[in-house]
Amino acid sequence: MLVFKDNRRYLVIAVILGIIVISSLLYGFSRLKKQVITTIPQAKNLNVPFTDQAPKANWQEPWLDACEETSIIMADNFYKNTKITPDQAKQQILAILAVKDQHFGVSKDESMERIAEIVNLAKLPWKAVVSVNPLLNDIKKEIAQGHPVIAPIDPSLLKNSPYTGDSLKYHVLIISGYDDKTKKFIVQDPGSTGGKNNTYDYQNFYDAINDYLPNDSPSGRKAVLFTSLN
Repeated sequence: MLVFKDNRRYLVIAVILGIIVISSLLYGFSRLKKQVITTIPQAKNLNVPFTDQAPKANWQEPWLDACEETSIIMADNFYKNTKITPDQAKQQILAILAVKDQHFGVSKDESMERIAEIVNLAKLPWKAVVSVNPLLNDIKKEIAQGHPVIAPIDPSLLKNSPYTGDSLKYHVLIISGYDDKTKKFIVQDPGSTGGKNNTYDYQNFYDAINDYLPNDSPSGRKAVLFTSLN
């Protein structure tokens, strides 16, 4: 009986030690995971396939106001790791427009919530989540993890913008990269044939972020879409 008691005591001690070791390993892994997420490279630019919103050089409707749909298909082709030809871009933009028109009716501008709904209704292999008042560093973290960010802007607030005057108050594009050395975001802007890899100062671009809200544009609300695979 004494031997049995001793063995049981050793077993209890072994179990306790095992729990301590496993807990230590889990804690260390948790800290390492947190460090990986919060530590980002100095610069990153995702290879987002670019197309402007008038892939056949026709800037009449529906192409004139198709920046939201074009941003969606650029993100979609990024996640599918495919390129976009003008013919493919035209077909894909029209497909997203059809989803929007079917569920919400014909419209020219969409809020971040509505764009997220369209992404989900289109049954794409990725998802979009609205982030209100994201920090600059939050946007950079998403890109560092391989997630393009869809952003609404007031182009009239952008310095060195390809858009002139105050007539255009709302536009949607993709933030694909950043560079801490130059302190600039890299964007894929479907509103211009030369919109591939355009750059804007961090603060100026952040100040220009301006979501669309019906009957209240510009709304002044800072909101973007964080994207990721389903």
